[in-house]
Amino acid sequence: MESCVVIRRRLSDVGDADVVAAAMVRSMPGSRSKWRRRVAGHPSGLAVCLLAIAIAGCSSDGAAGTLAAGTPAATSAPSSGAASEVAPTQGPSVGPVASGPATFQLTAAGDAKVTGTWGPSFGITCLNPTYTGTDIIFFAASPDGSAVVLITLAPGSIAVSERAGQGATYTERDFQGSGVTSFDPSRGSTFDSDVTPTGGNPGRGTLGSITHVSGSVACGDQTAGASTITLSGAMAAGGVAGPFARFRVQCNTSSQFGQSVNATAIVIAGSTPTLLIINLPANLKAMIFSVGQGSATNGSFAIDPNGTLQVGATGAHLDANFIEVLASGVTGPAHRIHLAGDMTCGTFASS
Repeated sequence: MESCVVIRRRLSDVGDADVVAAAMVRSMPGSRSKWRRRVAGHPSGLAVCLLAIAIAGCSSDGAAGTLAAGTPAATSAPSSGAASEVAPTQGPSVGPVASGPATFQLTAAGDAKVTGTWGPSFGITCLNPTYTGTDIIFFAASPDGSAVVLITLAPGSIAVSERAGQGATYTERDFQGSGVTSFDPSRGSTFDSDVTPTGGNPGRGTLGSITHVSGSVACGDQTAGASTITLSGAMAAGGVAGPFARFRVQCNTSSQFGQSVNATAIVIAGSTPTLLIINLPANLKAMIFSVGQGSATNGSFAIDPNGTLQVGATGAHLDANFIEVLASGVTGPAHRIHLAGDMTCGTFASS
């Protein structure tokens, strides 16, 4: 299994929006014990490796549905992905809503190799949908460049996941704290927290121990986009109906894959919140990956060729069935879900 760094290099044509959106899988509550499990027969590995799976799926033969690249999506009466049950927490102000890219500051204390100011890495995602609400995640690079951390911020909670290496040399250490002094998923957060190790992390290698983190995140002009999508059908966890509970939509353009619209969204399958990673390329097969709160509810879905998909520079229009891709050796029947409506891309820039 390869590290975030290697995957990022190999997928350099894919937008930072894709990389960070996939990373949120790794940050979700309860996912830490599941992130090495398999999704529909594919090893999920790091969350960024899940992105690699999605791109591989999109590269399979055959165009999907009725494609009209360059056709702007309609945006009638959209809902906002910013809506969530997570209210801003009180504390030192995160400042006024800023314009421009999202930024962060991070200082860590602990072993010599982790102590000091950490720099930018894979990016920042505000208004990040999770099973339980909306959080903020960002990556940072260690002072000596030997490791990265994924920081996950939520009201009263900060998770620090430190990683390095690739394949057999991949190592990870996880830490948890509570010193989030202010939090607004659309504006930013401040934090000043002791952190303690969580989990066994037997493969921690030579990663340094982190004991304290402090800093801030400013979301800049990031927005979650808009959606009129309604779902019907069923997945392994149960039936789905109605709009997304929470979502974030990004537009991406790459020299390798062309124009695409990508979204992360929470739906209620049966009675269980489930994450959908939605990949809608203009020129390749559209795929949806579901990540449940148990490995039995993970799956992947490919668009029915008879469906309609229009991908444009600012969003996408859908009216299509997505059919479950069964793992090798698994017999049907395959689950089906139907998505109908429009998605409009938000802004994503981070420094």
